[in-house]
Amino acid sequence: MNGYKRQHPAKIFYLVSRRFWLMLIPLARGLIALRWDFYSWVRGAWLDILIVLFIGISAYLRWYCTYYKMDSECISILTGIFAKRRFSVPYEKSCIFLAEHRFFLRPFKAANLYLDTNAGGVRKTDISLTVPEKDCDELFSMLKNNCGIKASYRPGMKRLVVFSVMFSSTLSGVIYIGTLLSQSGKLLGKSLQTMFFTAVTDVSNSLALKIPPLALGISLFLFAGWLFSFLSSLLRHIGFAADRTGERLEISGGFFTKRNYIINSESINYTDLKQNLLSKLFSVMSINIGCSGYGKGKNEIPVLIPITTKSQALSSLKLLLPKSIPGGYGIRPRWDYILRFITMPIIFCILIPLASKKLFLLFPLWRSMILFVCIMGEIPALWMLFIKLCAWVSTGIFFDEKNIILRYSYWYSFHTVIIPKEKIAKVSISQNIFQIMSGACDVKIYPAGEISKPHLVISLNLSALSDLLKSAGISHEEINNFRT
Repeated sequence: MNGYKRQHPAKIFYLVSRRFWLMLIPLARGLIALRWDFYSWVRGAWLDILIVLFIGISAYLRWYCTYYKMDSECISILTGIFAKRRFSVPYEKSCIFLAEHRFFLRPFKAANLYLDTNAGGVRKTDISLTVPEKDCDELFSMLKNNCGIKASYRPGMKRLVVFSVMFSSTLSGVIYIGTLLSQSGKLLGKSLQTMFFTAVTDVSNSLALKIPPLALGISLFLFAGWLFSFLSSLLRHIGFAADRTGERLEISGGFFTKRNYIINSESINYTDLKQNLLSKLFSVMSINIGCSGYGKGKNEIPVLIPITTKSQALSSLKLLLPKSIPGGYGIRPRWDYILRFITMPIIFCILIPLASKKLFLLFPLWRSMILFVCIMGEIPALWMLFIKLCAWVSTGIFFDEKNIILRYSYWYSFHTVIIPKEKIAKVSISQNIFQIMSGACDVKIYPAGEISKPHLVISLNLSALSDLLKSAGISHEEINNFRT
């Protein structure tokens, strides 16, 4: 078909739906329980067997009827079982190329290839193929440009461990483990879930702990979520390397799954210097980038430099992204705008003990459990209060000749976001009723890209912000009307 070829047969396993595996394991377990009595098994589960066959056959047909072709200038896709659809994506319009070498695909000499542009969907990449490794190698060799600026960054193992410790998300780990326990109930009955709760109770009783088993279980669950997130982050970034050649950035790393990215630096919409409270105290940070397709995967961080000191951040950016250097002049919140930052944390710090005191009277037998929940809730509330106090001091908006620089906090993290002026898609200013009286406002800056996620800077003086936007060359037509 004029150079077109099918994907690697391993793609069939990606095309079958999740329900296929959820049904396949109980079917196999039922066949074993009937001691391989095939006739009785078919008679009792014929409908489920037909559904599994339909899912498998449809996945095979989708693989069989999908073709791809790699030219010197674009990649073309021909797909469709009944109605054929053909489309092409030029390499020069692609923001990112990703070759994903999963550990279970490597024995078959296969890899997942992804291409993404600014015109695609938010959740899925524009092109997703499973191809022979040699096709990925040929494409990446063709894309690499050996001319222009050359620079490289290699963090040591200690830095990767510190990065994983500081930026691991307990919430994402808890969600994953909770999903695992939930799915185990479908596949293995309630055995795994029962085993977990029984083990927690036995540990609590054997150690003669005064902590209620439920409280101990919650603590272990949260710790397991953080530990899972830490290990996942560490394994994902082992062997991390970032190289720049000309206008291309090449990022690679991973232990079980090795990932190789090629990013068009002109497609990077913003740079984000990210910190939490601990990293801010120790003057270290992680540098992320906003680019269509990078960081789109589940639990994936769009990291450019996993961790670096504040003094080394500028030199690293000069090598890898010379256009993204923070600086310039700007404005900060006034001292009398502090309540906008700390009001909600203070409310939570006060309400949690008051609610606990009321619950002590209503449920005296649950006193130890209520006390545990109160402490667990008060810690993040106090932590948030400290963060918002730091945010009041550090928040601001700045301009230089090429970029807009935003410094703000979002939940428990601090961000210094650098957006090139040509990448600003929208500026929105808003006021609530209290801000109208004080002359303050909030501003949202929307960068270009397939995901229009705004960066919010709160409690800036309206008059000073308007003057700053004018001096930076952003006209009033680009500013939304004030909302009350």
